[in-house]
Amino acid sequence: MMYSRTKRLLSIFLMCVMIFPVYFSVLMTEPVSAEESPYCFESYNYPGYFMRHYDYVGYLESFIVPVEDSEFKLVQGLADPSAISFESVNYPGYYFRHYDYKLQLQKNDGTDAFKQDATFRKVPGLKDSNFVSFQSYNFPTRYIRHYNFGLQIDPISNDTDKADATFKQVAAGSIASSGGTNKSAITINADKPQTAISQSLYGIFFEDINHAADGGLYAELIRNRSFEDNASTPDSWSLVNSTGSTGSMALDTTNNLNSAQGRSLKLTASSVAANGRIGIANTGFWGVNIVNGATYTVTFFAKCSSGYNGSIKASMENADSTVKYAETTVTGLTTEWKKFTASMKASGSNGSGRFLLSTDKPGTIWFDVVSCFPPTYKDRPNGLRNDLLTMVNDLKPRFNRFPGGCFVEGDKMANAFRWKNTIGPIETRTGHLNLWGYRTSDGMGYHEFLQMCEDTNSEPLYVCNVGMAHDDNVPMEPFIQEALDAIEYANGATTTTWGAKRAANGHPEPFNIKYVEIGNEENFQKATYSARYQSFYNAIKAKYPNIICIANCDISGSTIDYIDEHYYDTPQFFMNNATKYDKYVRTGPKIYVGEYAVTKNCGQGNLIAAIGEAAFMTGLERNSDVVKMASYAPLYVNSNDRKWNPDAIVYNSSQVYGTPSYYAQKMFSQNLGSNILLTTFSGSNTSFFFTTSKDNATGDIILKAVNATANNENSTIKINGASYIDSTGSAIVMSNSDPNAENSFTAPTKVAPVTKIVSGISSSFDYTFSPYSVTVLRIKTKAGPTSTPINTPTPTSTIKPTSTPTPKASEDINGDGVVNMADVILLAAHFNAVAQDPNFDIKCDLNSDNAINISDVMMIAVKFNTIISLN
Repeated sequence: MMYSRTKRLLSIFLMCVMIFPVYFSVLMTEPVSAEESPYCFESYNYPGYFMRHYDYVGYLESFIVPVEDSEFKLVQGLADPSAISFESVNYPGYYFRHYDYKLQLQKNDGTDAFKQDATFRKVPGLKDSNFVSFQSYNFPTRYIRHYNFGLQIDPISNDTDKADATFKQVAAGSIASSGGTNKSAITINADKPQTAISQSLYGIFFEDINHAADGGLYAELIRNRSFEDNASTPDSWSLVNSTGSTGSMALDTTNNLNSAQGRSLKLTASSVAANGRIGIANTGFWGVNIVNGATYTVTFFAKCSSGYNGSIKASMENADSTVKYAETTVTGLTTEWKKFTASMKASGSNGSGRFLLSTDKPGTIWFDVVSCFPPTYKDRPNGLRNDLLTMVNDLKPRFNRFPGGCFVEGDKMANAFRWKNTIGPIETRTGHLNLWGYRTSDGMGYHEFLQMCEDTNSEPLYVCNVGMAHDDNVPMEPFIQEALDAIEYANGATTTTWGAKRAANGHPEPFNIKYVEIGNEENFQKATYSARYQSFYNAIKAKYPNIICIANCDISGSTIDYIDEHYYDTPQFFMNNATKYDKYVRTGPKIYVGEYAVTKNCGQGNLIAAIGEAAFMTGLERNSDVVKMASYAPLYVNSNDRKWNPDAIVYNSSQVYGTPSYYAQKMFSQNLGSNILLTTFSGSNTSFFFTTSKDNATGDIILKAVNATANNENSTIKINGASYIDSTGSAIVMSNSDPNAENSFTAPTKVAPVTKIVSGISSSFDYTFSPYSVTVLRIKTKAGPTSTPINTPTPTSTIKPTSTPTPKASEDINGDGVVNMADVILLAAHFNAVAQDPNFDIKCDLNSDNAINISDVMMIAVKFNTIISLN
């Protein structure tokens, strides 16, 4: 039976065999019956990596994800019962199907096309006959193979292709994804410093995407404040009229405020009832946030028709105006444009409020550049949103790349960012169309970017336009001068043309730009960019030789200081590339990883994404003699306009939270050592990543570790070459049993770092790294006044002494003659209350580092644990 069928197959396919490299093992296939037990399929050349579906797309990934997505039933082929189809265990009725040569999981729609695309022939492995390969039913020369960790239907032409198309069929129940334990040994040579770590390594990248500026970091509450967003209708504005009052509003393009403003809003109050009003209301960026007790600054330009003698009321109310939270009145309107400024204090809170301007008199009023600001960061006028910039400050960024990104170029040059249009009074700024689908006011302009850098203690990294947009190009010469003028504005003396303008804008001191990136992602137009890059480089270096110039792709024959490289991919991609820079040539340009993030298999920012990025970051840190700078991207997203996913910081009008990726960045940036330490790892876990360094200022050894498995990693940590090791250290740990766990507005710290005290540290001690975790372990190797020498055990006696030991003055915080929990509580209170006060109580500084911080709390809590328990 089998033999006769094989003969028929041979006769049918003989011509195809002569033309195409179809393997004869394919022709020896027996009919396949349904295999009800679920299976997983492990890569031949990447052991531990399995075929998997995620978001209905096929990938090759290790078991850092739920096993269920990698389990399939092999059922009779939908188009041929002698072949097979892959039915998902997790989604019954859904099958692996190749579509446009990519493997996808789709529901069987019953069509012949679907059935054929979802049918495969299981054949002996192309690379090893003990394994299996899968041939497409309707494309006999193509096989399921993994390429760049995606699953595709590809032709096979060499041994590499064969290996990628070969899999091991494994019973699903035999590969548990959680609950195990890995064992390893980590040996740290504290006396063998290696690479000096770049102290500019971790920074931020700001781009106005996802309403990151208007409706985000830029604190302005009014949307479409200049009425320029739409030529035909006043977007985000509506007419408000009380019962018995009539009127209208319309855009007006005549008698504008100035040449920068093309439209104003004309309010006509035809009749106003007694105690009534006519006005306009703005809903802001998905709600105006009103905070009880906050004072708001209102400004607007207005003029009125002849004979109008009324006033204007500005107010903040709920969505249907049944509750009024704040109100102020301005008077003095004339028939000429005039600026009005007022303030009002809110008496309640509402994250979805609205802003109104109204009158109780008939007449006509024109409005333009209507603005309402809450309290801003450092109370700066035209400033930034407090909570969002505080989140950035907590990252301790060493630099800030701005203003983009594709935002710099625009889809067309007419929509490119032009910094000279973004400085000075907001009423003189034209704004422009943002290629991310909305208009930006440019209220957060070049000066505000520089001010943001100063407020976050980060170096400015300005990205200049090279006369290139996505869809068109213009001559580069004016843009070379524009780049030089931008540097002069930031760095020039007040006697220079642009330095004087900076001073006039309130900042006579220079901002001191050190980095300029020449263009953004012009690798997509590399030929044109190559012809322009060197001209920009030469012009900048001729006038500012100390500026570090950054290219955004490798340009053969050009002079390059740094190259900007961008990476967006799966968690597994970043883990696989944790060693990418280990073998980079050390004599070439330095690297700036200007944009990187997990953008696949990441939900809206989950833990496994952060784990993949953290694994990659261990490689950046270990190789920071080459990789000088790196910045996650994008930084911000308004949850109402998610143009890009995921992002580090998520917010709406009144709330904010960080994704796990945000916290991974924070953990690495806040714990940046001085030098890499020579360290070895011995263990079987290939998904464990680490880097160790020494902080020369504190003497701490900093071990950053990423465990990307569902198992505990029980490590014996040995420290060689340290003359002193404190028995107490700290661990900052971010973990969750679910690698797909995410934060949200309702659970903002579901996945967030927790600081723990670690005791029992010595030259050899055991530590367990949790499943799915990012850990920063800090080990003290610098003796303090109350420290215990290395290898001297801490007393653990539980026998109550006959008399209480006489404490040191620094230990007895409250002066009652004993050391007990009251001292710990008092020290914690001091830490919370006066940590920022330079005149702190010296008795609270137990480790004499001239600061009151958590290490003092840890010291007294651990050192006197026995005494505390006895008192």
